[in-house]
Amino acid sequence: MTESTHWTEVEFAELDLGDARLDKRARKIMEQFSGRPTASIPKSCNGWGETAATYRFLDNDAVEWRDILKPHWAQTQQRMSEHPVILCIQDTSELLCAAAHNSSDAGCIVMQGQTPRSIPVAIFS
Repeated sequence: MTESTHWTEVEFAELDLGDARLDKRARKIMEQFSGRPTASIPKSCNGWGETAATYRFLDNDAVEWRDILKPHWAQTQQRMSEHPVILCIQDTSELLCAAAHNSSDAGCIVMQGQTPRSIPVAIFS
């Protein structure tokens, strides 16, 4: 993959939704979503035209989500086959603020009258 080639061109090279226009739109949508993965559809798109096109694509009965992901799954399997061991780690750690609630120097935020809650933790390295 060259620097000018977007990852979707490689990852979805084998995409075949039965219509070249659908394939092109799917790659564009994946590119937009990957640029802002936690954003809403309108915020991922560049204006109302792209937003409407994305919603039309997702509403198209000829488009199945499995067909879109099939080449991604194949690329993932290819990458995994290049390594002797693959670790699939999931961490479901949570922070419980109950003990911190009674401490004067702790930083747990609890609104007055509310019960302390656990907070899911995501750790990135």
